[in-house]
Amino acid sequence: GAKGGTTMQPNRRTDFACVPARLAVSFLLALLGMPACTSGAADDDEAGADVGDAIDAEHVSDGRDRPVEEEVSTPPNPIAPERYDCRAHDDPPPDRISPIAWDCLLDPTCRDRFIVGHRGAGGDFGVVAPENSLAAFRAAILMATDYLETDPRVTADGEVILFHDPDVDRVTDGTGDIEPMTFAEVRALSFKTDKYDGDFACERIPTLREAIALCRDRAILMLDMNKTDDVEAVVAVIQEEDAVDQVIFDTSSLDKIDRALALEPALAIQIRPDTAAEIGPQVEHFAPLIPTIVELEANILAEGAPIVHALPSRVTIDVFLSADLRAVFLGDVPAYLTWYDDGADMLMTERPYLAAIALGRL
Repeated sequence: GAKGGTTMQPNRRTDFACVPARLAVSFLLALLGMPACTSGAADDDEAGADVGDAIDAEHVSDGRDRPVEEEVSTPPNPIAPERYDCRAHDDPPPDRISPIAWDCLLDPTCRDRFIVGHRGAGGDFGVVAPENSLAAFRAAILMATDYLETDPRVTADGEVILFHDPDVDRVTDGTGDIEPMTFAEVRALSFKTDKYDGDFACERIPTLREAIALCRDRAILMLDMNKTDDVEAVVAVIQEEDAVDQVIFDTSSLDKIDRALALEPALAIQIRPDTAAEIGPQVEHFAPLIPTIVELEANILAEGAPIVHALPSRVTIDVFLSADLRAVFLGDVPAYLTWYDDGADMLMTERPYLAAIALGRL
């Protein structure tokens, strides 16, 4: 069953969480090399959990259901790999092509339809470039994204790097936990690249400094601070790189935000209330500062979005298990637009090029 116990509603989008889910779950499990689910609600729940783990949908969008249409073709990635892979490694950063005014991105009063690239151009379910790599950030900029979600961690010798997992096994040729590694040890690792078109042999785990240099005035870095407790190291890099206006400090931890704001009061922040009732108290906690972004679970979007917009601020949601799956497996690219229509301002996606196509940016 879907998180939040969403009722199936005809003629609406689906997150593939219930009966229509079985086809998409089977496809996705096959794609990821995982066992297919069997029939039955318990099995659906287990399969859904496996899929969630596989693509790390930390805040699963539960969506609403509509009948599964006949399959149609899904648009391919329209950006040639040589524009962002190792062949572009020494080129100047790509120009920003999002149509949204730059000043709008950190203005909580600015309402538009924004695209957030998860870990750059996609995590486990991404097919463009290794997650959290500079190639992924270049690709996402070329795909007209507005924000690039990424995961700061701090090496044993104090370098702020961008890497999601607590260990390096899944996405690199190395093994073991990343926390005790030095920067030199981290930098010696290569990404696994078999599933991507293009040449990524030169890519290494990047530093936050490198990402800021690449993305400056092209896309806002959304720093998911749930992967490290070293707030001070991350804020120091932001200040040293004169990048306060280039990042969002994003975490579910109010304490981490407090610590960051004590060091840099001008930081833009993103909060993650679990329920609509928590929005007001969390906002009040930071008053008079208004969070630039409020992340909501999809099952509280209808209730929470009006509260957020009245602050005023903006709503972001994940669409990994909703619009992304519909677009990839059913060719339903317009599924992204439905979320905007229902109150979301920002969609975090594993396939930013499909969201860009839906918005007419590509």
